[in-house]
Amino acid sequence: MVRGELPEAMAQGRILRFAALPVFLKTYIDRLSFSFTGYLRGEKDSSTELHQWIRRNYLSFRELELSLILQRS
Repeated sequence: MVRGELPEAMAQGRILRFAALPVFLKTYIDRLSFSFTGYLRGEKDSSTELHQWIRRNYLSFRELELSLILQRS
């Protein structure tokens, strides 16, 4: 994880950008029983800040997966 400018040695690699998790949510997800997927499945309100944060990050991983699939084709 890097904050700010990327070191030159990392400039050629693929960059995944993730927003920092708000501090007040960190205590919520630090519980041993917490599951991001479980939260998404159980939370009916998709407008919550945690729901949006998880969704954005899942989409980033999905975009990475799709780009790798396209590169292999």
